Amino acid sequence: MKQIHLHAKSGSEDPYVVTFTEDEGKVSILCSCPDGAQGLVCEHKIRLAANDHLMLPSPVQVKDLNEAHIWVIQSPISDLVLRLYETQGEGEQQEKEVQALLEEIGTAMREGR
Repeated sequence: MKQIHLHAKSGSEDPYVVTFTEDEGKVSILCSCPDGAQGLVCEHKIRLAANDHLMLPSPVQVKDLNEAHIWVIQSPISDLVLRLYETQGEGEQQEKEVQALLEEIGTAMREGR
């Protein structure tokens, strides 16, 4: 089992900790924010899973984010996040699909896929 701990920007001074775990090809992602602590999907997990360097409070962790992103793109989480980004821009009628995707992504990140 391998883990990478990244800091994610938050609305307060203190960043949240997002933990990527890779274990035998399965990837799980947890976040210390209030939603993440409840096992829900959050902006921090989604954006870091999508390799969004702007979510990092400092460029010091870019190399670690890139390594975690390799784990993500080798897992089913990558396809789910891509579908989410594609669906979000399609208007209100897609809201149910976005919610279903968020639930599926949350489960995948919690349980590891």
